[in-house]
Amino acid sequence: MASKTDKTAIVEWTTDEPSTSNVDFGVDAVGEARTNSGATSTRHKIVLSNLEAGTPYVFQVGSTDAVGNGATTSSEG
Repeated sequence: MASKTDKTAIVEWTTDEPSTSNVDFGVDAVGEARTNSGATSTRHKIVLSNLEAGTPYVFQVGSTDAVGNGATTSSEG
């Protein structure tokens, strides 16, 4: 996670090929909510907003390249 405030978190990662960006996240489990970008890039940045202050979240990032390879995921709690 690149940074966070009381109600937002910025998640950034890189890939070796241009690919889409998505983050699944939640309070109790990954997948309660999802945000994504349809644009392809090797540098990915997703802003999670409207989070509940003081609440721990779990999240998982994923990317899929232009020909559909992926999704490769990485998670953090």
